[in-house]
Amino acid sequence: YYESPHRILDMMADAIEVFGADRPCVLGRELTKTFETFYAGTAGEVLAVLTADPHGTRGEFVVMFQGAAPAPASDAVNLDADRLLALLTAEMPVKKAAKIVAEVSGLAKNDLYQRALALKDGVGN
Repeated sequence: YYESPHRILDMMADAIEVFGADRPCVLGRELTKTFETFYAGTAGEVLAVLTADPHGTRGEFVVMFQGAAPAPASDAVNLDADRLLALLTAEMPVKKAAKIVAEVSGLAKNDLYQRALALKDGVGN
């Protein structure tokens, strides 16, 4: 994100509120200029450095935040996947059923294949 000097502290505070103080980030100040500076750390650490430095909020800023880790599959998704696998394996080969459910759910095809075999054998009901 590009941010101006008069908004950088508020922007970092907002980012901490949304992403959390532990989100890794890098802040670049005055890029391609004489006083080019980089701060790297968590959002909370970068905000602390900016606040502590009396000249820290001078210049133009570019801020980058690390993306969030993918959320683990919820139990609801797993139950829906089990239900779909049970319905599809009654009508088609396990391999094809696992492939279709993987495309729909975003879950790993190999895991779904193993789960379909277990469901077909009556394990995990």
